[in-house]
Amino acid sequence: MGDGTRHTETTAPATGPFRDRLTARLAEVTDQLTYWEGIREQQITTGAVAGHSQATIHPGDAVRIRGRW
Repeated sequence: MGDGTRHTETTAPATGPFRDRLTARLAEVTDQLTYWEGIREQQITTGAVAGHSQATIHPGDAVRIRGRW
C-alpha cells in the first residue's frame, strides 16, 4: 500500500475435482517441459544451435533478444 503497509492474502489449498484438474495439468506441463528440454539438449549436442548461458555470456557482450540488440 502507499503508506508502506503490506497486505497478505492467504488462500486455502485447492481441493476435490479442482485440485485433481490442477494436478493433471501440472503433470502435463511438466511432461512437456521435460520433452522440450530434451529437444534443446539434443540441438546443442548436435551443434544445430549454440548453448548460451552465464558461462558463455559476459558483461559488455552484445546479445540479441526478440530481434533487438
